[in-house]
Amino acid sequence: MKNFFLVLITLTSIYAQTSAIDLYEESQKALSSGDIELAGEKIRAAIEADKSNDSFRKEFDRLNGLRNKMINANRSVKDGRFDDAIQGFYRRVKQCSKFCRSYVWNR
Repeated sequence: MKNFFLVLITLTSIYAQTSAIDLYEESQKALSSGDIELAGEKIRAAIEADKSNDSFRKEFDRLNGLRNKMINANRSVKDGRFDDAIQGFYRRVKQCSKFCRSYVWNR
């Protein structure tokens, strides 16, 4: 019976790591398609599934920084500060060229 529980715990751990990696990949796909909010949700779920993975946390921080830059650049456009907006969008494109919304000012 002990062996059964050890095998069950091991398999559960392996499944959690696999699903965390799947969630991370879904996050990257969402980011590539321009949905930074969904990407953030998926990476948070990956962190919950594998709490020991620091690379997921670093990716979450990077996504959060991208989201903040996007908000600030859009705010600059709305305020009429176009030079600041262009710089903000340029930095965003440079940091993450796969992120589609980096090329678009507003939705």
